[in-house]
Amino acid sequence: MAKDVICGMDVEEGKNEVEYNGEKFSFCAPACKAKFEQDPEKYIKK
Repeated sequence: MAKDVICGMDVEEGKNEVEYNGEKFSFCAPACKAKFEQDPEKYIKK
């Protein structure tokens, strides 16, 4: 399982997936994916 960095839901890895800076992120819904794509740095926790 992966965690949606927008809403915090547990999601199946690969679902609504985006690769950013060599790391893959999965999202519960297209809306969360779109929000991430607008400003990924805001949601990435280092």
